[in-house]
Amino acid sequence: MAAAKTMDMKDNVKAGRSSSLIYYALLVLLAVAIGIYVFVNKPPVDIKVTNAFVYGLFFYGIFKIADYFFSTLYIERAKIAVPKLIHDIVTAVIYAIALFAILKIQFGIDLTPIITTSAVFSMVIGLALQDTLTNLIAGVVLHIETPFRINDWIRVKETDGKVVEINWRTTKLLTRTNDYLVIPNGNIIKDTILSVNYPTPNQIMSLFVGVDYETPPNKVKQVIASVCLKTCEVKGHPPEVRVATN
Repeated sequence: MAAAKTMDMKDNVKAGRSSSLIYYALLVLLAVAIGIYVFVNKPPVDIKVTNAFVYGLFFYGIFKIADYFFSTLYIERAKIAVPKLIHDIVTAVIYAIALFAILKIQFGIDLTPIITTSAVFSMVIGLALQDTLTNLIAGVVLHIETPFRINDWIRVKETDGKVVEINWRTTKLLTRTNDYLVIPNGNIIKDTILSVNYPTPNQIMSLFVGVDYETPPNKVKQVIASVCLKTCEVKGHPPEVRVATN
């Protein structure tokens, strides 16, 4: 049953990716069609704005198609784990280069001198994006040092959670109460992180269970061990139960 559900999920993912590929291919064809129409019929529209729109639409579609094939044919088949943060940074850089190129070619606007020489602009951007840049740099540090990975259990301050996503700004944990905890990366690198997956994924959990004083300790240990074995997390690994008295 579980295998069937896994296959269904994979089929759904593939179907979704195929639909996205068709969508991006249609965007490219639309951009080409608009460009041909404008070139042939020369309608009374602003050519520069129209060309900028066509170039942007064409580039977006081509980039998404290339990203699809690169991720599907190379990354997945080679089983290379590319962090989402790195993918997002590369994507943002490529988009920025394409935007600057379109503005310069169509409108003659060169933003490079403004960005590189304007101290006021840099100061304003730096102050406005101070927290964002801190979280971004922290995210890069987390990906380089890899103190934890996806599906690892960690403890940040007093909260335990399973790492479900590490992006450019935040790290998302799924807590034991099945809640999402979103922590800025800047906060994570400042706090002490306890990784429960290393050096071994086996964990010791202390639980306080109140029982009647007349209950034999061996009976308590037997009941607790029986309950633990019924949970999927400890199946196949008989728990060691110790009884402590205050």
